[in-house]
Amino acid sequence: MEYSSARKCHIHTITPGNQTTVPKPGNISVVPKPGNISVVPQPGNNSLVPQPRNNTNCVAPNINVIGACDSSAIQYSSSKTDSFDIITKMNTDHSVYNRPKAGDWQKNPSSEVPWDGNPIPDADLVDKQKFHNWMCASTGKASGNVLRGLQALYEADPPFADKSAPTLAEIDYWNRRVVRHFRRMLGIDEATAPFGMDPCISTKALWGQEYARTTIWGDHSADCEKKPHCGFMFMPEPSAQSSYLAHAQGQSTCPNKPGSEGILVTAASINWSFILARSICNIIQHEGHLGGHLGPFIRRTIGGFAFWKAGDYWGNIKARWGGHKKCPRPDIFPCN
Repeated sequence: MEYSSARKCHIHTITPGNQTTVPKPGNISVVPKPGNISVVPQPGNNSLVPQPRNNTNCVAPNINVIGACDSSAIQYSSSKTDSFDIITKMNTDHSVYNRPKAGDWQKNPSSEVPWDGNPIPDADLVDKQKFHNWMCASTGKASGNVLRGLQALYEADPPFADKSAPTLAEIDYWNRRVVRHFRRMLGIDEATAPFGMDPCISTKALWGQEYARTTIWGDHSADCEKKPHCGFMFMPEPSAQSSYLAHAQGQSTCPNKPGSEGILVTAASINWSFILARSICNIIQHEGHLGGHLGPFIRRTIGGFAFWKAGDYWGNIKARWGGHKKCPRPDIFPCN
């Protein structure tokens, strides 16, 4: 299930043929296979043991093969000037990137609950309140907003070389790790449901943000004000795509493939260590384990995220999903 009308979130699915424009086929090859897990939980000892990053195949076309490359040096989000401005507007105070402790944004003593490496009990998973309390356990003012074990995940393999100015590649790398960490806490390993990114999925999310919230592709504000997924079907003409894909190792256009999109709420004043994780907690709190917006975080093999600061405190994420739809843990998450 990948549709929901739950409060604060929206998701939409498309199939080939209903894009605003249809570009020429690109050269992305997506072959799901067991991926590299950057950190491996050790049951019972509250520790996460860092594992070597898989950097051996980080050249085209392998960067788009799930599990072939998992490096913080590989960038999937577009670095086109206008696009990068949209992303960096999420947080102008880069001094709080040091580590993901709730007190960093709340300025109030607070701490998360560590993860011991054991998945959430099924009895807690199927109860919405218990699911949220277990998965997003934290104390203090930020209670309920921090994924369990996030700080240990961060400190086992710090993603940002320069904490005052994280790169897009490093943010991409961290967000992949957050999704995989969430899945492992559900008892889902990378072999069962691999997760990666590719340049087109990430850039399509960005085009949607630009279409709805800027005048780069014309003024659509009146129409988009009432349509949360405004811009989802938009793709520039092939001739206008290449400048967004300069980082894509020889790829200049994106293919028209089926996918889905979720519009997620997040806080704009927090650091990059928390932004995606907080949105996951928000979905769990409002939808529970069968929520339509949670489905892609569990099943999809490819994802990409475009961030927008909507005000001083709040922003949104266009989460774009593609690749294959896996069916891990059908006993808990029906595969319909």
